[in-house]
Formats: sequence, structure tokens, C-alpha cells
Amino acid sequence: MRKNALFLSIASALLLTGQSNFFESDERRLNRLLSETGSATDLHSPLVLENTVLFFYIGSAKDIFLAGDFNNWNLNLKMKEHRSNLWIFSWTNRTQAGSYKYRFKVDGFWIPDPTNPNFVYDAGREKLSLLTLTNEFIPDKKYPLWLSNDVYRFQHTATNAKAVALAGDFNNWNPYSHQLKYEGGGIFSIDIILDPNKLYLYSFVEDGMWVFDVNNKKQYRNQQNRAVSAFFADRLNSKP
Repeated sequence: MRKNALFLSIASALLLTGQSNFFESDERRLNRLLSETGSATDLHSPLVLENTVLFFYIGSAKDIFLAGDFNNWNLNLKMKEHRSNLWIFSWTNRTQAGSYKYRFKVDGFWIPDPTNPNFVYDAGREKLSLLTLTNEFIPDKKYPLWLSNDVYRFQHTATNAKAVALAGDFNNWNPYSHQLKYEGGGIFSIDIILDPNKLYLYSFVEDGMWVFDVNNKKQYRNQQNRAVSAFFADRLNSKP
């Protein structure tokens, strides 16, 4: 299978599984990986993209299942065949950083991932493939983003701003106390601790101008005609 055909198969597979964000960021990542490889067999599974961890298997089979530490080795992740002999599973669950062992079950037989050069042996000397996530995998990020415990990340994009602050009812609407850190590419962010199960009102202050959080559709203007966004800190429903 030529690499262009492989890309089209993977792209169509992601669209069929509802990965609408694929063409915004993952396409660029996958295109770069394909351009760096000489053939389909040079691509290593899984591919860790921005919004999916893509497992694939190239070969003839009737049924293939994916199982590993990330799903407690349950046989509930059935891979789908897209085009001839290309099987795909798109993992889109939020997953903590770390190393995860996994295997494929192909027509009833357990095998390691043939295109993954990273593996370990279990106590019975069975070969297991290894997926390593250096950072927590968070697909389709929505800000404010729950990180851990009661910590949330607020992010704001302002390509021409010199300074951005976060003001809200949690800091008495102080436009100076919570300055965002510039991350590059016009992106500013800050991590703050919030009490759980509470509704918070907040705004970004961009070079002195009060603006909405464009990542949050819950917006209105208060009696002072100030741009205000609303956010409910519900970490129990934000956990992986």
C-alpha cells in the first residue's frame, strides 16, 4: 500500500469515527510523518496525534481487537478495516502520561503490534507492544481545562497583545493579580486553583481591554457592559 493511499485511508477512517478535528491539526502531523517515511511499512503504530492515538494493522484478517493497560485488557476495542488490509482503531479517551502495554488479537491469536519497534516481555516471556505518552493525552481540549485536583488552565490567544490577565469573581475582578504566561504563537495561559462545584464569572484583560474567552461560548455582558464568561468548575465530570 502506497503511503498516499495509506494517508487517504487513515483520513477517511477518522472522519467515519467522528474525528472532525482531524483535518485541523492531525492532518498536518500525519502529512509530515508520511513525508518522512519511504513507505507504509516505515510508519510505526501507534501514531500519537493531537486528537487521537491511531493504532493500525496492515494485513489480511477477519477480526482484530486491540487490548492493553489503557482499557484493562478488555476485548471491547474492535478495529475496523478501511480499504484493503488496513485495520484502524482511533483511541480518543483522555489518558495520563506513562507507558502502556498492549497487543492485537488477530482472528483469535494474540500478537504484538508488528509495526511498533517498542516492546517489553511479561512474566511469561510473552512479547507486549509498548505505547509511551510523554505528556497527558487530552483530545479535543476545551478551556478552561481541568488538569488535576482543583487546578484549571485558562488559555487565551492574542497575537498582538503585550500582556494578558485573568480577572473574575475568584480574585475580586482584579485585572493585575493573575497575569498569564506567554507560551508563544500568540498563546497566553495560566493555571489556577478553584473550589469545585461552583459557578465562576471571569474575563480576560488584554492590554487593558476586557474581552470574552473565545474558547467559552457561555458569554454575556454585565451591568457595566463588561465582557463576561461563565464557567462551572465540575472536576468530577472532567476526569479522564
